[in-house]
Amino acid sequence: MSYARNLARIARAGVTTVKGEAEIRALDVYSGIYPAAIETRCFADDNDKGGGLWRWYPENVDAEVPGLVVKPTAATTGRYIRNYSGPFHLSWAGVN
Repeated sequence: MSYARNLARIARAGVTTVKGEAEIRALDVYSGIYPAAIETRCFADDNDKGGGLWRWYPENVDAEVPGLVVKPTAATTGRYIRNYSGPFHLSWAGVN
């Protein structure tokens, strides 16, 4: 699926905004239904330029990769994966 089409699907689904990856990990959803999409404002600090859009993949069990793949602590399966195209930016992982 193209980056633009994926963004359009996320926009229709509604986006939850959190500060950074630590808040994604801290999500504790009693219903087991996680937000379909999350926007982070940063990686950890307000000025680190690590923000972005993340999409929920409920069956995913990949290992965490800072800046790319985040597992909510309460989730057994499912990961948030950064929605992007092009090269990886170190700022996504908190590197200035």
